[in-house]
Amino acid sequence: MTRAGRRRWLSHAGGLLVLRYGAVGLGMLASILWARFAPMEVFGQYQMIMALLTLVSGFCLLGVEESMAIAAAKRFDGNISRLLGLKIFAGILGALAVAGTALYWRAGMPGLFAPTLTAACLFAPWAATAATYAWLNGRGMTQRLFRIQFFLAAAQVCALGLALWQGVSSTSALLSCIVAPQSALVLILIVGILRSRENRDRDPASVRYGWHVSVAYALAPLLASDKLLLGHSLGPEEVAVYAVALLFPQQITTLYSVVNQMLVPGMYKASSVAEAWTALKPRLPLIVGIFCLLGVAGFVLFPVLIPMLFSARYADAVPYGKWLWLSLAVAAPMTYLANILRAQQKVKFVYIFNIFQPVSQLALYLVLIERGVAGLTMARIVMQWTASLVFVAFFIVYLRNERREQK
Repeated sequence: MTRAGRRRWLSHAGGLLVLRYGAVGLGMLASILWARFAPMEVFGQYQMIMALLTLVSGFCLLGVEESMAIAAAKRFDGNISRLLGLKIFAGILGALAVAGTALYWRAGMPGLFAPTLTAACLFAPWAATAATYAWLNGRGMTQRLFRIQFFLAAAQVCALGLALWQGVSSTSALLSCIVAPQSALVLILIVGILRSRENRDRDPASVRYGWHVSVAYALAPLLASDKLLLGHSLGPEEVAVYAVALLFPQQITTLYSVVNQMLVPGMYKASSVAEAWTALKPRLPLIVGIFCLLGVAGFVLFPVLIPMLFSARYADAVPYGKWLWLSLAVAAPMTYLANILRAQQKVKFVYIFNIFQPVSQLALYLVLIERGVAGLTMARIVMQWTASLVFVAFFIVYLRNERREQK
């Protein structure tokens, strides 16, 4: 990459980071409002319900997102209505599953019944969020997507802040401040996507690939079981502490997402793993360096930031949060290698990894849950590094195979 090209890329990345981290900052503000002004039990209940929604949404045809990105990037607009229809139908079935869980919780944890039922009513459009975002990414509308996410975060934090200011303490009402604006946004995006179709071209192969990915991701929801297991074992208050410990490390995921969304169009347009690697390779040292610097900075600052922002009630989250942050920051860049393989529709890799990861993660959760938050933190760190090694190994194998075939 030339110096001018690097400058343009960094300038574009800087603009996206401002928008994305503006949304992240608003999301962080929402979490601070939860932690400071809502009871720990209510915050923990909210986290358990959101974990349930994440788990159930994992069964709602996750592969549709891959097919949507391909359809958007390659202008197969004839696939769009079918893919969105499949996603909404799966979301309706998921909503029934969430409602069933509310009935199950009614006896053992009655405080979760009403808010979980509320979440079920909002679930179907909420579950289609990633599909609409995938279309925007595939179309190369990354900046527009980040603006949308910023205004969504602003609406959520305003609604939550107003409710807390008015003294609202109902988990159902506070949950609605977060989930309802997102569900409404998704419905608006779906209408816009359908209206923007330019042709009726179809690509059955990319739709089939989405089904392959959905099957491969069938066990992925197990990754979201940690908060549910912790809440069932130790109660919502421990879930609240664990959620604060995860909050800052999740911002590493946000940075990863920002960079990934810039790389997505090139990954999907590339005709081979080697071609995608040629585009990524000159950028990778800079990406790794930024992640590592942020990892070290966060590790040093966490002991001050967490009590200051979330109150002394959450001081127990400090050691877990700083180690999760450092581990994820160093390991995250290797995930871009896996994204190249997914974009190039390497079905074998998708199946193997997406069966191996959730099963291994759940096994670690079950073995270490007796240690509470410390055990779940250890399980996450072990899996982060195991996954990174698997990504590198598979990528090397596919790249070597391509080069051998070209000879």
